[in-house]
Amino acid sequence: MKPQTHTALSWAAYKADNPKVRIRNAAAELGVSEMELLNSDLSENCIRLKSDILAILEALPSLGNVMALTRNEAVVHEVTATFSSMKMRKQTALYLRPGQDTRFFTNQWAYAFAVNEDERRSLQFFDHYGVAVHKVYLVNDSHLDNYLHLVTEFKNTIQSHVQPMKATLAEPKANTGIDVQVLRERWSQIKNVHEGQQIINAHNSHRLNVYEALGNEYAIKLPSSVIESALCSLLEKKAETMVFVSNNSCVQSFAGPVNRLLRTGPWFNVLNDRFNLHLNTEQLSQVWLIKKPSDNGFVHSLNAFDKSNNEVLTMTDNRAKGEQESLLWVELTDILQYEQTSKEDINEQLKSH
Repeated sequence: MKPQTHTALSWAAYKADNPKVRIRNAAAELGVSEMELLNSDLSENCIRLKSDILAILEALPSLGNVMALTRNEAVVHEVTATFSSMKMRKQTALYLRPGQDTRFFTNQWAYAFAVNEDERRSLQFFDHYGVAVHKVYLVNDSHLDNYLHLVTEFKNTIQSHVQPMKATLAEPKANTGIDVQVLRERWSQIKNVHEGQQIINAHNSHRLNVYEALGNEYAIKLPSSVIESALCSLLEKKAETMVFVSNNSCVQSFAGPVNRLLRTGPWFNVLNDRFNLHLNTEQLSQVWLIKKPSDNGFVHSLNAFDKSNNEVLTMTDNRAKGEQESLLWVELTDILQYEQTSKEDINEQLKSH
């Protein structure tokens, strides 16, 4: 029996026993990638598209209003909007629009499918390992004719099973070679918040190692619960924020207020009309309050990590470039910082007695 036939039979049997299961969860249970399940049964409801990923991405604005979904192991980020015109910067596809800033690292993208699940139509993109990197779902006012035209134009002439590469575990970066004095000196001279990533890359060490080396002047470790606390405070104060969610292949953001919050089991949810965030708080391990200098004072962000030490979510103030942070955001981060340092002081006092 061919491997794809075995996968298709296993998937069919699993769906029969678990009719409400999500394909991502089923893939994990069956020990295969999500793409392997999807393309184990290619049909008119699951069409493999050509590998001309950039051309497909360039056509996304023609779909009109859509729901764009980016996720990782801990967070699902959904924005309903129209893609702006695509701009390329090296191997990054950029869609820049007020309230929505999306960046696709296209060298990681390998496969695309058009999927119809009970008339819920979507474009689904996967990396070389068959891991879903981004999905675009049609909504009620999407341009269906343009979607169907796109599917026809980019339909792959070969509608057969494709086997993704097998993922290998990368060696974790060790905390070696960080010159703390040099690191802090360079960090103190940041003028643009994006320079922080350049400094991290230059030290060739895991992001968490760099944060630890920065010390409390620029990086403070907080419990994972502060993300939920921050979202509750934003709702209470009717303040705005920017929420970035990333995986290895893209970053998707939302800018605006938090209108409704709901806890459902391990999931803490933001339920706006055009923005949904689903945060599995059991998957979070730690959060760091990061401070970057700028011409307008410090810029503060909350950076959340999962249990595999991957950065999965970042929250910042919703401010225009060159503007100071809002007083509400500064107050919120000050409170989080004060609460944590107070706990540490109390613990130290208890240890000394």
